[in-house]
Amino acid sequence: MAPIVVEYEGYNAGIVIGAALCVVVMLWAVRRSDREVEIIEDEATDRITADAVASGD
Repeated sequence: MAPIVVEYEGYNAGIVIGAALCVVVMLWAVRRSDREVEIIEDEATDRITADAVASGD
């Protein structure tokens, strides 16, 4: 039985596009995580109170 021979022909276009897409998504996630989120204190208090009431505490 003859061995299977595979020739390397470089990166496929799909691999290149997929890798580029992954890099873009990672950069987008990092940039988004650095963003400051403004929370109004009264709104935050209302949310905490609503969560506590909903959970039965």
